Amino acid sequence: MQTSLSARLFAVSVLLASSTALTPAIAQTAAGTKAAAPVDGQTQTAPQPGQPGQQPGTMDELNAIVKIQSRPKAATTLPENQPVQLDLSLVNVPDVPKLLLEGVTGNAFARYVEVDKKLVGQMVLAGVSKNGKIEALDTSKFAAQFPLKATTLSAEEPVVIEGDKVQLIEALKRLQGTEEEKKKEEEEKSENSKTSSISNGNGSANPDAAGYTTPSPGTLPEEQPEPAPATTVEVVEDGCKIRIDLGQKMAIQQNKTVTVTDGQRTETPCEDGGTRYALQESFLNCTYKIDTEGMTATARKRLYYLDKEGNPVQAQDCTEDPEKVYPIREDVAACPILLDYPAGKAVPQAVQVYTNHLNARVQLPGPCVDSKTVAAVPLVPTTDGCTIRHDFAGGKSTQQGRYTYSLNNVLYDAGYCSDTETTYPHTVVYDDAAGGSICPAIIRQDTKKVVRQYRTRITVGGISQFINDCTPDSSQLDLYTTQDGCDDPSTWAHDLSAGVSYESVRDYYMRNGKREYINLCHTGTQTYPHDITAAGWEYNDGQRTSLQKSRVAITGPKGEYVIAASTVLPGTAAIPYEYIGQKVTRTGVSTYEGCTAWRETAKADQYKRPDGSTYNLILGVGTAENGGNVCDKVQLATRTFVVGLYRFYSDGPYGCDREGNSCGPAPMITYQYMRRDAGRFAQQNRETSAVVGYVIEWTASPRIAETYEVVGKYSSFNYPGTEIYRDAYWAVNTNQWSAVDAMGSSSQLSSPPTAGW
Repeated sequence: MQTSLSARLFAVSVLLASSTALTPAIAQTAAGTKAAAPVDGQTQTAPQPGQPGQQPGTMDELNAIVKIQSRPKAATTLPENQPVQLDLSLVNVPDVPKLLLEGVTGNAFARYVEVDKKLVGQMVLAGVSKNGKIEALDTSKFAAQFPLKATTLSAEEPVVIEGDKVQLIEALKRLQGTEEEKKKEEEEKSENSKTSSISNGNGSANPDAAGYTTPSPGTLPEEQPEPAPATTVEVVEDGCKIRIDLGQKMAIQQNKTVTVTDGQRTETPCEDGGTRYALQESFLNCTYKIDTEGMTATARKRLYYLDKEGNPVQAQDCTEDPEKVYPIREDVAACPILLDYPAGKAVPQAVQVYTNHLNARVQLPGPCVDSKTVAAVPLVPTTDGCTIRHDFAGGKSTQQGRYTYSLNNVLYDAGYCSDTETTYPHTVVYDDAAGGSICPAIIRQDTKKVVRQYRTRITVGGISQFINDCTPDSSQLDLYTTQDGCDDPSTWAHDLSAGVSYESVRDYYMRNGKREYINLCHTGTQTYPHDITAAGWEYNDGQRTSLQKSRVAITGPKGEYVIAASTVLPGTAAIPYEYIGQKVTRTGVSTYEGCTAWRETAKADQYKRPDGSTYNLILGVGTAENGGNVCDKVQLATRTFVVGLYRFYSDGPYGCDREGNSCGPAPMITYQYMRRDAGRFAQQNRETSAVVGYVIEWTASPRIAETYEVVGKYSSFNYPGTEIYRDAYWAVNTNQWSAVDAMGSSSQLSSPPTAGW
């Protein structure tokens, strides 16, 4: 049955008006499905694991909130508070076949609210429709809340609605079922037409006669044995209920055995079968039991299971859950304070609330009443926060007051300020304690008169205070003008265009025999002519012209005063530059290739200014000039290396060689290190301080250092191929000398090592 648009709009208005900000948590709590009718409960053995019908998950998982991805079919302007109807395209719904969504339109209502100066969109899905058929949905279980940049919802803007998946699928199936029923009716009509044609045709009306075949001539039909009785046995669930076993928390599908023998049917009584469904708990659609005397709220739950098609079936009505009992308490913050002025008390009021199993606050029906847990507090009179009311016509001021009360160590206001019996008389004051005017005088230049002003004062708690601004008096005084105190030309007005300067003066009146100046120095009527001399030039290189600058002075009351040492006077004519020719100049910008600097140049037209200086007008880029090597070699480290050996001879004691021959005096051979210093240097650009590269090179010539070893002439060190020195960089043996008796140095380490720095 379709719900009328006005009725649905009213329901949506009530739903949206219930909260200024419907949060996703509230939307999830609202989601649920319609409960099916309960069935009888019995007790039976639980099925073994793996048997059909056992499905995991709790009620909250199976009735989970599904996120419906939708998009408006047209751009829609959302009103504030009052919802508007709009159609949605259902783009995607998780776990719902695409076939069920084809051609389906979502019928929704939406509005916007303003929370903390931000726009928030709110939407509920009221139903789905297809080909003119509408399936209504429970709007309390399909809601969306989303931020808005503007009050117009674009057709391209996605909206995710959280809702009851099971209820949505059932509605979509009903829409789909309508089309399938139409197709089935058409097919049945077509089949009936074919059957009627066959029955009324040339075929025999007797199916047995139609199947008979005439025997061949001379042949008799053989005698057939009598067939055995045909028996069929089938286990079916038809006519058997699902038994609820609360002990095992199972819904057990019962079945029966049907035996048919020669057309005779017998059935066994229904008994438990192997198909079983786990019972699950749900608190949805179950109200709390409220005990106002015991001040408790007890949650109630129901049992359900999912049938073969995954549809929830209620197994037990809502019953109390003894594990979910919550205390009922007073919520004083939800009610205003009752101000009882005759009794002089502030009475806290409260409503009764409890926190449910979802940790949500729930308020019991009923108005605010006097709190039983928070006592009333006295109303205290005070003048804090109240002003003094002034009656200028009556010549007095009245102190105002109000009431306050203190609750939980917090001070609250109670009512508005009003008159008390305390009054203060008015006093008119013109001068301060030092004799000066407390208010500026009113100057009337047209009549050359001065009007003094006064203020009204009261004394509160021994302290005087003014209660109004300055007020004109009825009497008038004469006004005078003088240059005294204004004779400094730096404060005067100088008109460079007219070539004159104007004096400064100020005005006063006589008060108590003394001058009372009423203003600062201002321009008077007397003028002084300007003395002008040349003082340089002002360049305009963009226009290639110059303006003559001038020195401007006057002779004032105290002698010469320079108004401007160098300025361009109004009306000064511009003098053009004189063209000299074209030349190439450096721009001051450099680029670098290694240590070589390249100076960028520019082509320019050169002009001569009126004062003789030159101006270069850049025309384009010139050829870069070689600026030479701009690197400095900075030494970073120094190391010393053994680069060779040096040997020489001296006479030694008498001896023979190892074969016992060549006996005689043997010269002594001495080996000495040859050392050389090397350094590591950085090539650093002295203009940019950038390091271009590094180099390692010798910093000194080889030198002979300490003695290495002394041996005899015929020692094994003298034989060819004998190694006499080795380090990480090189080695030397006796082959380095041309002959055993040769003197001098060995071959040297030619370049410094690069490792180890």
